[in-house]
Amino acid sequence: MLSYLFLAILFVARTNSLSSVTDDKAQPTGPDGQTTTCRCRSENAQSDILRQLLNQETLIRMALDKKVSDLVNDMAEMKKYVQKSTKQLQNSKREIETNKQQLQDAKREIETNKQQLLAAKREIETNNQQLQDAKREIETNNNQLQDAMAEIVSLRNEVLLLRNQNRKMGQLSGTLS
Repeated sequence: MLSYLFLAILFVARTNSLSSVTDDKAQPTGPDGQTTTCRCRSENAQSDILRQLLNQETLIRMALDKKVSDLVNDMAEMKKYVQKSTKQLQNSKREIETNKQQLQDAKREIETNKQQLLAAKREIETNNQQLQDAKREIETNNNQLQDAMAEIVSLRNEVLLLRNQNRKMGQLSGTLS
């Protein structure tokens, strides 16, 4: 970059030295710094044009250097961004794998819970069946108890009747004796 700046200063400065355009010959100049011959004037004009072109080329090169430098900086930033994005992508992939594993664990747990629920339902059905059997047995026992109580009442009535008859017989036998 500095070399281009040096070249620009070199070509911008006017000198009365040898010119590469005039075949290494010294150019005669007047008191005002102008060349004295027509040929020299046209060569001076060509030299001025050449200097301007070289100056423009130098400016273009400097602008290109700046653009290349900016591109290099942009590429470095893009490389950092790509590295950061790659890390984020890797982290996201790890998180997805973790989530997949958690999902599989949850599915297994749900399946286990379903099996436990089915076992509990079967146990409840068994308990309900046993409860129904127990209710029928209690009802049968209640019916038997009612029958037994009715028989007891009947037997009590018979016993009372027999006692009454026994008393009457005891009174009759006491009156007969």
